[in-house]
Amino acid sequence: MDDPRSVDVSPDRAGREERMSDDSYTKNEINLMMVPIHDKLESIERQQNASFQTVISKQDKTNGRVKSLELWRSFLAGGFAVLSLSGAWKLVITLLESGVKP
Repeated sequence: MDDPRSVDVSPDRAGREERMSDDSYTKNEINLMMVPIHDKLESIERQQNASFQTVISKQDKTNGRVKSLELWRSFLAGGFAVLSLSGAWKLVITLLESGVKP
């Protein structure tokens, strides 16, 4: 038995295809039904592209802030290292002068 959706389509006098059953559509009818779907997909794509550009700009801004914080952290860590080493040498010198052996 044939699939009910595979119905023969015959052209009418004007050369147009006519539907033989409710389940068969012409290529033109299908294309017309697809237009709103294509429009909606294009709209979603435009919105996503706009959102993507916004996210990228915010990411660049945030990365700049993080970079500056990392630079400050490096600066403070270097300063702490210098202060620690100068303090350690003073401690060693003080211990050596007082006669305590390390």
